[in-house]
Amino acid sequence: MIRNHRLFKRGTWADLYLAELIATGETVIIKVLRDRRDKTALHTFLREIRIVTTSIHKRVLRAILGNSDGPQPYYIMPYFRHGPITPYAGKLPHDRLRAAIRQVCEGVAAMHAQEIIHGDLKPDNVMIAADGNLHVGDPLGNGAGCTVMYAENSGGTPGYWAPEVAGGGGPISKAADVFSIGATLFHLATGRRPMDGQNLDPWAVGMHVPEDIRQVILAACRRDPNLRPSAEQLILALDGNLGALVPTPPTSAIAGLAILVGACCAVLIGIGSLFGKNK
Repeated sequence: MIRNHRLFKRGTWADLYLAELIATGETVIIKVLRDRRDKTALHTFLREIRIVTTSIHKRVLRAILGNSDGPQPYYIMPYFRHGPITPYAGKLPHDRLRAAIRQVCEGVAAMHAQEIIHGDLKPDNVMIAADGNLHVGDPLGNGAGCTVMYAENSGGTPGYWAPEVAGGGGPISKAADVFSIGATLFHLATGRRPMDGQNLDPWAVGMHVPEDIRQVILAACRRDPNLRPSAEQLILALDGNLGALVPTPPTSAIAGLAILVGACCAVLIGIGSLFGKNK
Protein backbone atom coordinates (compact mmCIF):
# COMPACT_ATOMS: atom_id res chain seq x y z
CA MET A 1 0.00 0.00 0.00
CA ILE A 2 2.80 2.45 0.89
CA ARG A 3 6.49 2.81 0.11
CA ASN A 4 9.42 5.09 0.84
CA HIS A 5 8.17 5.94 4.30
CA ARG A 6 10.46 8.08 6.43
CA LEU A 7 10.18 9.78 9.78
CA PHE A 8 8.92 13.33 9.36
CA LYS A 9 8.33 14.53 12.90
CA ARG A 10 8.06 13.18 16.43
CA GLY A 11 5.28 14.40 18.67
CA THR A 12 4.67 13.93 22.37
CA TRP A 13 2.97 10.59 21.94
CA ALA A 14 2.74 10.01 18.18
CA ASP A 15 5.14 9.90 15.24
CA LEU A 16 4.56 11.29 11.77
CA TYR A 17 5.89 9.68 8.61
CA LEU A 18 5.98 10.83 5.01
CA ALA A 19 5.22 8.07 2.53
CA GLU A 20 3.93 7.36 -0.96
CA LEU A 21 0.79 5.46 -1.87
CA ILE A 22 1.86 2.70 -4.24
CA ALA A 23 -1.38 2.83 -6.23
CA THR A 24 -1.28 6.55 -7.02
CA GLY A 25 2.15 7.84 -6.09
CA GLU A 26 0.47 10.40 -3.84
CA THR A 27 2.51 11.69 -0.92
CA VAL A 28 0.74 11.15 2.40
CA ILE A 29 1.28 11.59 6.11
CA ILE A 30 1.00 8.56 8.42
CA LYS A 31 0.33 9.31 12.06
CA VAL A 32 1.22 6.43 14.39
CA LEU A 33 0.51 6.19 18.10
CA ARG A 34 3.78 5.32 19.76
CA ASP A 35 2.49 3.42 22.81
CA ARG A 36 -1.09 2.33 23.30
CA ARG A 37 -0.35 1.61 26.97
CA ASP A 38 -0.67 5.37 27.55
CA LYS A 39 -4.42 5.37 28.22
CA THR A 40 -4.87 9.13 27.79
CA ALA A 41 -3.03 9.15 24.47
CA LEU A 42 -4.91 6.03 23.33
CA HIS A 43 -8.30 7.55 24.18
CA THR A 44 -7.50 10.76 22.29
CA PHE A 45 -5.98 8.97 19.33
CA LEU A 46 -8.89 6.56 18.88
CA ARG A 47 -11.24 9.55 19.03
CA GLU A 48 -9.17 11.22 16.33
CA ILE A 49 -9.44 8.15 14.13
CA ARG A 50 -13.23 8.07 14.55
CA ILE A 51 -13.47 11.71 13.51
CA VAL A 52 -10.98 11.84 10.65
CA THR A 53 -12.32 8.67 9.04
CA THR A 54 -15.85 10.11 9.03
CA SER A 55 -17.04 11.93 5.93
CA ILE A 56 -18.02 15.23 7.56
CA HIS A 57 -17.71 17.79 4.78
CA LYS A 58 -15.53 18.53 1.77
CA ARG A 59 -13.98 21.41 3.76
CA VAL A 60 -12.88 19.15 6.63
CA LEU A 61 -9.70 17.08 6.40
CA ARG A 62 -10.51 13.41 6.05
CA ALA A 63 -8.14 10.50 6.53
CA ILE A 64 -7.55 8.14 3.63
CA LEU A 65 -7.44 5.16 5.98
CA GLY A 66 -7.51 4.55 9.71
CA ASN A 67 -6.72 1.45 11.77
CA SER A 68 -7.42 1.39 15.51
CA ASP A 69 -6.34 -2.23 16.07
CA GLY A 70 -2.93 -3.61 16.85
CA PRO A 71 -0.20 -2.36 19.17
CA GLN A 72 0.23 0.88 17.18
CA PRO A 73 -3.00 2.43 15.87
CA TYR A 74 -2.47 4.74 12.90
CA TYR A 75 -4.18 6.72 10.23
CA ILE A 76 -3.14 8.03 6.81
CA MET A 77 -4.04 11.52 5.67
CA PRO A 78 -3.27 13.74 2.68
CA TYR A 79 -0.09 15.77 2.64
CA PHE A 80 -0.78 19.39 1.69
CA ARG A 81 2.24 20.59 -0.23
CA HIS A 82 1.00 24.17 -0.20
CA GLY A 83 0.84 24.18 3.58
CA PRO A 84 -1.46 26.34 5.70
CA ILE A 85 -3.04 29.65 4.75
CA THR A 86 -0.96 31.52 7.37
CA PRO A 87 1.67 32.98 4.98
CA TYR A 88 -1.12 34.73 3.07
CA ALA A 89 -2.40 36.62 6.12
CA GLY A 90 -2.77 40.31 5.31
CA LYS A 91 -2.19 39.66 1.60
CA LEU A 92 -5.54 38.31 0.39
CA PRO A 93 -7.85 40.47 -1.75
CA HIS A 94 -11.13 41.09 0.05
CA ASP A 95 -13.13 38.78 -2.23
CA ARG A 96 -10.63 35.95 -1.67
CA LEU A 97 -10.57 36.68 2.06
CA ARG A 98 -14.36 36.48 2.19
CA ALA A 99 -14.38 33.22 0.22
CA ALA A 100 -11.63 31.71 2.39
CA ILE A 101 -13.33 32.34 5.72
CA ARG A 102 -16.64 31.17 4.23
CA GLN A 103 -15.02 27.82 3.42
CA VAL A 104 -13.73 27.61 6.99
CA CYS A 105 -17.24 28.34 8.29
CA GLU A 106 -18.68 25.63 6.03
CA GLY A 107 -16.34 23.06 7.53
CA VAL A 108 -16.96 24.15 11.11
CA ALA A 109 -20.73 24.31 10.61
CA ALA A 110 -20.68 20.73 9.29
CA MET A 111 -18.65 19.60 12.30
CA HIS A 112 -21.01 21.34 14.70
CA ALA A 113 -24.01 19.72 13.00
CA GLN A 114 -22.51 16.38 14.04
CA GLU A 115 -21.74 17.67 17.55
CA ILE A 116 -17.99 17.71 16.83
CA ILE A 117 -16.02 20.65 18.20
CA HIS A 118 -12.63 21.48 16.74
CA GLY A 119 -11.11 23.26 19.73
CA ASP A 120 -8.05 24.78 18.04
CA LEU A 121 -9.02 26.79 14.97
CA LYS A 122 -6.33 29.13 13.62
CA PRO A 123 -4.74 29.87 10.23
CA ASP A 124 -2.05 27.22 10.85
CA ASN A 125 -4.83 24.61 10.86
CA VAL A 126 -6.46 25.74 7.61
CA MET A 127 -4.72 23.88 4.80
CA ILE A 128 -4.57 24.77 1.11
CA ALA A 129 -5.35 21.91 -1.26
CA ALA A 130 -3.86 21.56 -4.74
CA ASP A 131 -7.02 23.08 -6.27
CA GLY A 132 -6.80 26.15 -4.02
CA ASN A 133 -9.69 25.17 -1.79
CA LEU A 134 -9.30 25.03 1.97
CA HIS A 135 -9.58 22.18 4.46
CA VAL A 136 -10.12 22.58 8.19
CA GLY A 137 -8.09 20.31 10.40
CA ASP A 138 -4.89 20.06 12.34
CA PRO A 139 -2.67 18.01 10.07
CA LEU A 140 0.05 17.60 12.68
CA GLY A 141 3.11 18.20 10.62
CA ASN A 142 1.76 19.55 7.35
CA GLY A 143 2.19 23.10 8.58
CA ALA A 144 3.19 25.09 11.61
CA GLY A 145 0.49 23.65 13.84
CA CYS A 146 1.41 20.65 15.94
CA THR A 147 -1.36 20.47 18.50
CA VAL A 148 -3.70 17.59 19.26
CA MET A 149 -6.36 17.36 16.59
CA TYR A 150 -9.90 17.61 17.91
CA ALA A 151 -8.85 16.90 21.50
CA GLU A 152 -11.77 17.07 23.87
CA ASN A 153 -10.09 19.65 26.08
CA SER A 154 -7.24 20.97 23.95
CA GLY A 155 -8.08 24.52 24.99
CA GLY A 156 -6.74 26.00 21.80
CA THR A 157 -4.00 28.53 21.11
CA PRO A 158 -3.41 31.88 22.86
CA GLY A 159 -4.86 34.73 20.86
CA TYR A 160 -7.30 32.46 19.02
CA TRP A 161 -8.99 30.76 21.96
CA ALA A 162 -12.16 32.23 23.45
CA PRO A 163 -11.90 34.19 26.71
CA GLU A 164 -13.96 31.61 28.58
CA VAL A 165 -11.55 28.78 27.71
CA ALA A 166 -8.26 30.71 27.77
CA GLY A 167 -5.62 28.80 29.69
CA GLY A 168 -7.93 25.84 30.26
CA GLY A 169 -10.43 27.93 32.17
CA GLY A 170 -13.49 26.20 30.76
CA PRO A 171 -14.70 23.52 28.34
CA ILE A 172 -14.45 24.10 24.61
CA SER A 173 -17.75 24.65 22.82
CA LYS A 174 -19.31 25.59 19.50
CA ALA A 175 -19.33 29.22 20.64
CA ALA A 176 -15.61 28.95 21.42
CA ASP A 177 -14.98 27.63 17.90
CA VAL A 178 -16.87 30.64 16.52
CA PHE A 179 -14.63 33.01 18.50
CA SER A 180 -11.63 31.24 16.96
CA ILE A 181 -13.13 31.74 13.49
CA GLY A 182 -13.36 35.47 14.23
CA ALA A 183 -9.77 35.60 15.52
CA THR A 184 -8.60 33.66 12.47
CA LEU A 185 -10.38 36.11 10.16
CA PHE A 186 -8.82 39.03 12.07
CA HIS A 187 -5.36 37.53 11.45
CA LEU A 188 -6.06 36.86 7.77
CA ALA A 189 -7.51 40.35 7.28
CA THR A 190 -4.79 42.29 9.07
CA GLY A 191 -1.68 40.11 8.89
CA ARG A 192 -1.39 40.44 12.69
CA ARG A 193 -1.62 37.51 15.06
CA PRO A 194 -4.30 38.24 17.68
CA MET A 195 -3.35 38.53 21.33
CA ASP A 196 -5.37 37.59 24.39
CA GLY A 197 -7.52 40.51 25.54
CA GLN A 198 -6.94 42.48 22.34
CA ASN A 199 -9.71 44.49 20.69
CA LEU A 200 -10.16 42.36 17.58
CA ASP A 201 -11.48 45.19 15.43
CA PRO A 202 -9.42 45.50 12.23
CA TRP A 203 -10.32 49.18 12.00
CA ALA A 204 -8.70 49.72 15.40
CA VAL A 205 -5.32 48.66 13.93
CA GLY A 206 -5.71 50.76 10.81
CA MET A 207 -6.98 48.01 8.50
CA HIS A 208 -10.16 49.31 6.88
CA VAL A 209 -11.62 46.07 5.61
CA PRO A 210 -15.15 46.02 4.17
CA GLU A 211 -17.93 46.48 6.70
CA ASP A 212 -19.31 42.96 6.33
CA ILE A 213 -15.93 41.38 7.12
CA ARG A 214 -15.47 43.70 10.08
CA GLN A 215 -18.94 42.90 11.42
CA VAL A 216 -18.35 39.16 11.11
CA ILE A 217 -15.16 39.49 13.17
CA LEU A 218 -16.80 41.66 15.84
CA ALA A 219 -19.84 39.38 16.15
CA ALA A 220 -17.80 36.16 16.27
CA CYS A 221 -15.49 37.65 18.93
CA ARG A 222 -18.16 38.88 21.35
CA ARG A 223 -16.95 38.19 24.86
CA ASP A 224 -20.28 36.67 25.91
CA PRO A 225 -20.48 33.23 24.22
CA ASN A 226 -24.28 33.35 24.38
CA LEU A 227 -24.28 36.37 22.06
CA ARG A 228 -22.04 34.93 19.36
CA PRO A 229 -23.66 33.80 16.12
CA SER A 230 -23.35 30.23 14.92
CA ALA A 231 -21.04 29.21 12.09
CA GLU A 232 -24.14 28.93 9.88
CA GLN A 233 -25.09 32.52 10.72
CA LEU A 234 -21.59 33.67 9.82
CA ILE A 235 -22.07 32.09 6.39
CA LEU A 236 -25.34 34.01 5.95
CA ALA A 237 -23.58 37.24 6.90
CA LEU A 238 -20.76 36.59 4.44
CA ASP A 239 -23.42 36.04 1.78
CA GLY A 240 -24.81 39.53 2.46
CA ASN A 241 -27.32 39.01 5.27
CA LEU A 242 -25.71 41.00 8.10
CA GLY A 243 -28.98 40.71 10.03
CA ALA A 244 -27.92 37.14 10.84
CA LEU A 245 -25.34 38.61 13.22
CA VAL A 246 -27.89 40.30 15.46
CA PRO A 247 -27.74 38.44 18.78
CA THR A 248 -30.83 36.50 19.78
CA PRO A 249 -31.75 36.83 23.47
CA PRO A 250 -31.43 33.52 25.37
CA THR A 251 -34.64 31.56 25.78
CA SER A 252 -34.59 32.27 29.52
CA ALA A 253 -34.42 36.00 28.83
CA ILE A 254 -37.35 35.79 26.42
CA ALA A 255 -39.37 33.81 28.95
CA GLY A 256 -38.51 36.34 31.65
CA LEU A 257 -39.56 39.21 29.43
CA ALA A 258 -42.84 37.47 28.64
CA ILE A 259 -43.51 37.03 32.36
CA LEU A 260 -42.71 40.69 32.98
CA VAL A 261 -44.97 41.84 30.14
CA GLY A 262 -47.72 39.58 31.39
CA ALA A 263 -47.39 40.95 34.92
CA CYS A 264 -47.50 44.54 33.62
CA CYS A 265 -50.62 43.78 31.62
CA ALA A 266 -52.24 42.23 34.67
CA VAL A 267 -51.45 45.33 36.72
CA LEU A 268 -52.85 47.62 34.04
CA ILE A 269 -55.99 45.51 33.76
CA GLY A 270 -56.36 45.62 37.52
CA ILE A 271 -55.97 49.39 37.59
CA GLY A 272 -58.47 49.71 34.75
CA SER A 273 -60.96 47.56 36.62
CA LEU A 274 -60.46 49.62 39.77
CA PHE A 275 -61.16 52.90 37.99
CA GLY A 276 -64.10 51.32 36.24
CA LYS A 277 -65.66 50.45 39.59
CA ASN A 278 -65.15 53.99 40.85
CA LYS A 279 -67.12 55.58 38.03
